[in-house]
Amino acid sequence: MSTNYIIIKQNFFGKEILRYPGILLNRTSTAITIEAYFQREKILIHNVYINPGDRFVEKYFTTRWFNIFEIHDKNNDKIKCWYCNISTPAIITKSSIRYQDLALDLLVYPDGEQIILDEDEYNELELPINFQRNTNFAKDFLQIKFQFLYKNKIHKGNILNKFT
Repeated sequence: MSTNYIIIKQNFFGKEILRYPGILLNRTSTAITIEAYFQREKILIHNVYINPGDRFVEKYFTTRWFNIFEIHDKNNDKIKCWYCNISTPAIITKSSIRYQDLALDLLVYPDGEQIILDEDEYNELELPINFQRNTNFAKDFLQIKFQFLYKNKIHKGNILNKFT
């Protein structure tokens, strides 16, 4: 039996930006993994096309300042990229996942190449110092973790399980 969730993305100020459905894949005491399908119009993010119907496997954490989207092609299920949102820790209830997006993102291609996105937007937020520390730590952690996984060829299989 599947469990449905509503994912609610907010900006730093708590304003809802996006709401969409997802289905539970796995849940622990500090993380949840859901499956969702892209329902908006086609977009291009640094040479990666995200199309309606592309499958997202999304992992949210209650103790970490990021979430990770593993984006799969709708036609062949190949991984297009990992999109990491620097965010507040998720608030998870029985039926919803809510987080505040803090603008800074890390895009990781299947070959391991990484690009930091939206640094200007992040800098304009003028976050409190504790938020700045946590977001910088999260960004550095993600970059180092992905580099380690690729350097040691541990990126094969379910990479999201490498993040606990």
